[in-house]
Amino acid sequence: MRRPFQLLLLLFVVLGVFYPTLFAESLSIDDNQMLLAYLNQPSLDWQALFFPTGGLYYYRPLVGLSFFFDAAALGGEFPLIHFENILIHAANTLLLFLLLHRLTTGKNDAKKTNLAPFLIAAFFGLHPLTAEPVNWISGRTDLLACFFVLLSFLLFLRNTGKKITLDLLAALAFLCGLWSKEVAIGLLPVVAFRCIQEAQGSLIKIWRPLALRLSPFLGALLLYGYLRTGGQISHDVGVMTALHGGHGAEAFPLAAKLLSAIKAIGFYSHKVLWPFPLNFAIVEINRPVALFCGLFSLAVFAVALLFFRRRLFMLGPVWFFCFLVPAVPIAINRMAWTPLAERYLYLPLIGLCLLLASLFARQKNQAIPACVLAILLLAFGTATAQRNIVWQKNLTLWEDVVHKSPSFAPGHNDYGLALLREGKRTEAEHHFRIAKQLTAATAKDNDNQDKPKMNLALMEEGLDQQIAALEDILRKEQTAAPRQRTITMLLSLYNRALLEEKGASRLWLAKMIPLYQELFTLEKNPYHLYRIGQLQLALGNREDARRSFETVCRTSNDYYTKPACTLAERLAQKSNKE
Repeated sequence: MRRPFQLLLLLFVVLGVFYPTLFAESLSIDDNQMLLAYLNQPSLDWQALFFPTGGLYYYRPLVGLSFFFDAAALGGEFPLIHFENILIHAANTLLLFLLLHRLTTGKNDAKKTNLAPFLIAAFFGLHPLTAEPVNWISGRTDLLACFFVLLSFLLFLRNTGKKITLDLLAALAFLCGLWSKEVAIGLLPVVAFRCIQEAQGSLIKIWRPLALRLSPFLGALLLYGYLRTGGQISHDVGVMTALHGGHGAEAFPLAAKLLSAIKAIGFYSHKVLWPFPLNFAIVEINRPVALFCGLFSLAVFAVALLFFRRRLFMLGPVWFFCFLVPAVPIAINRMAWTPLAERYLYLPLIGLCLLLASLFARQKNQAIPACVLAILLLAFGTATAQRNIVWQKNLTLWEDVVHKSPSFAPGHNDYGLALLREGKRTEAEHHFRIAKQLTAATAKDNDNQDKPKMNLALMEEGLDQQIAALEDILRKEQTAAPRQRTITMLLSLYNRALLEEKGASRLWLAKMIPLYQELFTLEKNPYHLYRIGQLQLALGNREDARRSFETVCRTSNDYYTKPACTLAERLAQKSNKE
């Protein structure tokens, strides 16, 4: 089969297996809030996106740009957004095919049958570990990073004449990968390793051409670092958390972190070979097995690197470890809501594909390995298709999570929300109470302790009872993030109370003002001052309202800014007349 037809067949297979994803809901954990934020964004702030002034936890401008496009051009329609994720994954599969074809087919073998690129690319496209980043809208970070990493590496390999133009294009694609997700930094050591493989002689002799080819990539990395931190790396929250830890991990001893790193490597090394059971919330692992697998995989890798570094098949293990290492700080420094995740293996999985393709291509008789791969493709493709169906609804996904991770409190909370949307109040309340018990037993710095409490409060029969329950939670809550969520929910209930009374109640209006003031202190969002001005105006406090509107007029540039300026001017004129 000719290459164009192979590419079309790969595209058809990937789209077919991920077809159920088109009908998937948005995930309750963050997809709804994220897309709503972009839908409510009146215009794209390029400066804030690419040139942030404060220390950000995440700096992924291309991902933000893609989500803004989803909101502006696609109207936030979930089938289209899911289809976009599928297309990016399909493009990654095709790029991998081209990469494998370049690496495993020499000039003298161009006319020979080589099944490795097609079968291994299909292996990647249908692998069950790809289900999570493709189905989860927020998982697009891994998809985009992989796309630009593969494109960059292909451009680098194509530059056999060592033309600076191609290397600059490869470095630009590398920068786009970094702008998609930080894990793309793994490409830099991969490129260096490939340069060493292709060069003849010792490092002392090849350091000049090595430095010349790496310089565009190093320049892209330095530019990324400067744009991300503004030249002040100590102000970067994400980098500092990766180095020192967060949410209590700062106090962990170095030895404990090293042991956790080995366990994480062992878990991922085992998971990439046998991905089952699939789980969106991996919070518990077999630690002795993970430790053994970690030590074993590191030992085998070190020996292979020492004796076989010039062999093509070593590119696969080097790729795997280079793209796995950026995920290790997440496991040991509490940087995400789960320490381990299947989506972190999306890019390292390419390393396994490179290894299998190089070993496959070395076989003179490809019939037997082709049959083995075909059976594996059928099994993995079936598992991925079934997993896509699980991901279609919040109800089925969170049911799977609580079944496989019964001690995971956020899973029970979101499962309760999914049950509530289905009208199953009794079952929902049961899982909210489980989540409440589990969060009560966790560390004090857990920012999710308030969610099951709030959900139980909102299940009260009357509006007055719901308000009383949330006010009680707010009085006891001291942590910033939970207070912020509770205040937001309480304000929505106060607004409902105002509507149900069919008139402006001074009691509700007076209660709302200090809550908006606290929200402004926590979020620094001028919109809260605008709402305070409106409430003060409704209460007849025109001077206080004028000061609020004037502050909004000076400090904001949003859809409410012009009305705030107009109101401030009118109130000032009335005050002068009086």
